[in-house]
Amino acid sequence: MSNNWPAGRTYEMHGFKVQLSAPVLVGRSAGYLWFPTLARLDGRALMATMNDYADAHVAESTAEIAFSEDDGLTWSSAGAHPYGDICVTLDNDDRIILPYYLRPREGGMGAPCTRLRKGSRALEKIDPGVTVTGWPRGNKVLENGACGFVFNGQSVRLQDGSHLATLYGTFEGDDKYTLVAAVSRDALNWNILTIVAGPEYRFNGWEGPCESALCRLRDGRLFIMYRVGSTWSYGATWSSDEGRTWSTPRDMVTTFSVQPGLAVLPDGMLVLAGGRPGPH
Repeated sequence: MSNNWPAGRTYEMHGFKVQLSAPVLVGRSAGYLWFPTLARLDGRALMATMNDYADAHVAESTAEIAFSEDDGLTWSSAGAHPYGDICVTLDNDDRIILPYYLRPREGGMGAPCTRLRKGSRALEKIDPGVTVTGWPRGNKVLENGACGFVFNGQSVRLQDGSHLATLYGTFEGDDKYTLVAAVSRDALNWNILTIVAGPEYRFNGWEGPCESALCRLRDGRLFIMYRVGSTWSYGATWSSDEGRTWSTPRDMVTTFSVQPGLAVLPDGMLVLAGGRPGPH
């Protein structure tokens, strides 16, 4: 951590010491500014995406996006853009920000997406953008006309060079969420690979598997933690075959409750951030 960061506190947890700086301001709004997501860009640059509307289905999901060139110490003014919290890095170091809502298309569903070219801070709209095919079942249509599944979480690069990302939503005939994984070579054309967890599995929460975080562990396995309901313990599952199959989901009884985020440190330690009640 840079010495320029304001002094904070050191916490001891299970034999480890964790040093946190005091917070710095990224953005401020008289309305909503929440569900923040960070993406590492080139060099010391970061991009922060912050949802700017109420927790409701809207016609167009939007966000405020700000950039930092010094590892997050200072930030640009935030500008309004389409909302999406999964940022996929291409081979040329361009970024594709996957859309949140998807709408019916021939053979599946899709929506325009956003490209950030390497070294640029100008976000470009790509239309028609992203298409998702290979759905095992039909999914519900929301009151805003969008499909019942949304992109949410994180993405990882698979061993064959393709990208893996997660979506959650509700299939026709279900009243609880299902979490699925999709794969793509170019981050634009996605195909559903498998169901990660759904209402057929036992879980404590009332919503079903939804908001998730995805990472690759030091031993090579893929790992997902996901929400099942506000204030309920996260669920978790592992994959040893590049996301094609997943272990029987289990409750992580000491961790909760919404919008998890995962990071694997250089020494292999796994760090989880979550929310509600309060960030933790």
